[in-house]
Amino acid sequence: MEGGLYPADEGFESGLEPGDVSRLELRRLYDDYRSRQARALLSLIPRTAVRPLYRRALQAADTGGSTQKDPMAILLAFCEALLPLPSFDVWLADRRQNPEA
Repeated sequence: MEGGLYPADEGFESGLEPGDVSRLELRRLYDDYRSRQARALLSLIPRTAVRPLYRRALQAADTGGSTQKDPMAILLAFCEALLPLPSFDVWLADRRQNPEA
């Protein structure tokens, strides 16, 4: 894809100031944020509800053509999709506005 690794990167400013974090590093930080949020959701779910949630995740992965084999990765990806997480652009704007957070 021209413009970045992800479709949301197309509007990303390519001119970074000295000391700024690279686009790849920002994407990694964003992906880490999404993963932390999904893990936090899983930590709140009762153990008895994890198996049914995993079944739903498998069904969603099968219909989506996913080739992922790792059960935890499938579950985390499903949880990320369930959560109302901000897009990369929104997350990036918030990060720039609140760098200390």
